[in-house]
Amino acid sequence: MALNTAAASLALDLTALWGVGPRRLLAARVVPRKAHITIAGPNLAPLTDVTQELAPSGTLVTLGDVPVGERMLVKVVGLDATGQPIPGVVHMAIGKIGPGPTTMPITPMTTVAGLVVEALGAKDLAAGTHVSEKVDWAALDVAIPRFARELRAPAPGLLDAAAIAADLHAANGAVPLPQASYLQRAGRIVLAPAAWPPGATATVTLDDPASVATPVEGKPAILGPVAPGTWTMTVVPDQAGLAPVSTRITVTAGADVRAAIGFGAPAALERLPAPLGAAGAGVVTLQDGKQALALVGGSTAAAPGPEPVGAAASEVIVRWPISPQVPPLPLTKAIAAPATAVAGNRLYWFGGLDDAGVSADGWMYDPTGNGSIAARAGLPGGAGLFAASAAAIGGKIYLTGGNLADSSASVATMAYDIAANTWAVAGGPALTPHRVCMASAVVGETWYLFGGFGDAGLAAEQPAGVIQPTTTVSGWKPGADVGFRDLAPLPTPRAAAVAVVANGRIWVIGGVTRDGALTGAVEVYDPATNAWSLRPPLQRPRAYAGAGLVDGKVVVVGGLLGADPFSQLAVDDVEAFTP
Repeated sequence: MALNTAAASLALDLTALWGVGPRRLLAARVVPRKAHITIAGPNLAPLTDVTQELAPSGTLVTLGDVPVGERMLVKVVGLDATGQPIPGVVHMAIGKIGPGPTTMPITPMTTVAGLVVEALGAKDLAAGTHVSEKVDWAALDVAIPRFARELRAPAPGLLDAAAIAADLHAANGAVPLPQASYLQRAGRIVLAPAAWPPGATATVTLDDPASVATPVEGKPAILGPVAPGTWTMTVVPDQAGLAPVSTRITVTAGADVRAAIGFGAPAALERLPAPLGAAGAGVVTLQDGKQALALVGGSTAAAPGPEPVGAAASEVIVRWPISPQVPPLPLTKAIAAPATAVAGNRLYWFGGLDDAGVSADGWMYDPTGNGSIAARAGLPGGAGLFAASAAAIGGKIYLTGGNLADSSASVATMAYDIAANTWAVAGGPALTPHRVCMASAVVGETWYLFGGFGDAGLAAEQPAGVIQPTTTVSGWKPGADVGFRDLAPLPTPRAAAVAVVANGRIWVIGGVTRDGALTGAVEVYDPATNAWSLRPPLQRPRAYAGAGLVDGKVVVVGGLLGADPFSQLAVDDVEAFTP
């Protein structure tokens, strides 16, 4: 969404107003009928204040006689048919409006219960004298329910002081407020010790100059206040023999960010021969009896630049740990992002993206000797499929989710009979709502699917046409469950993560979270209790990695630094965790 000025006119593209609504408040998409537009100077004195009718399908509004100046605040509020503001449907931008053509980014923002979809303008606004943090927040929390109060936030962590004063009056509250137009609450980091040695203590520091070092004794603690931004957080142990851990963390004004902390950063291990991400992966036992993580194909983008990196699909199978005696095995056809599963110490892969488009092929890798590759039955009807998930259970490989060659959703669960080398189209229940890029794991004979892009249940929470990662967790046991069961949701919404089973628990690692941001979060699901626990994060957040349990360690290999398998930077490093 852009705001353009030429001479004394201003063109507002209000496309992002359509289909935006507060989280969990509206079951349907919001359709604003009017837009209240204000343009103010640094002291927030309104210089332009107009209300414009919006055509049913029109999104362009042109204003005349707009002000010119530095640090101008442009604010657009969606109004309903009665002219009342729609809570949370607010657009803001701060920047210079010059006498000539000017471009200023404006982005939608939704705020409910402290959760802000996109941070806009908070840092710039905080630099002005019209914003104050001098508030007794504890008293304000008691006087006004936090949920109702934060609905008045025009930007992340910012509250409309006049609206808060009115709420206090209505609630007979007596909390002193400063002379300011906005109130700002700094962010905080909730420290959650994970895998903490008995009796260990540490000091947690942040490279934010305004933050204060915080001692931790193995129980939750608060680090804050913290200025908005992305910081390096370091856990420094007080005892010898424990290694410090550093990780990057993003803090939003007015929000609490939960962070798992621990000692002994994930071990950096032998690197891959070359950067690689979006490969099929599975653990097999080689001829010498040693375990290895086999990586099939993948994306090889390796050179950063100002434009998205183009990449080719890899044409080999790489086995990690790397051994000169087991060189990469050439593939018959290059492939990336296939659905993979291991059965009988053989790695199977189906579909994916190749140089010709979306593949429907099926293949099998046998690690015997130097390894061999054999074609298997392709997907039913020759229909290509990518970003799907697969699992081997009871002599069959089940495949679900993903997108077809025309980008339409696949909700079918197909079953591949390993012995007969045949497919059944209706091999299991439909996966609804449709998801792609899920993390997949099997415990016992139950298949677990974590997150992914495209949960239709989020449509009312985000701008039209935007597909976000989900927190959805599904479980299905062939022969016992009629359909996929909903389980305890992921603590961190994500897609393109990896899942590894260790000691009966499932480690869900990395991926892409909301608004395309990478996450290094490591969260462990216990199927026996349907509950989650936290572990220290990856040193390097990544998505589309390879992962498996190799010699008792949870190993994460390679990956991509973004959401698109063919336009992101691949990495070659390896990290490992001890379960």
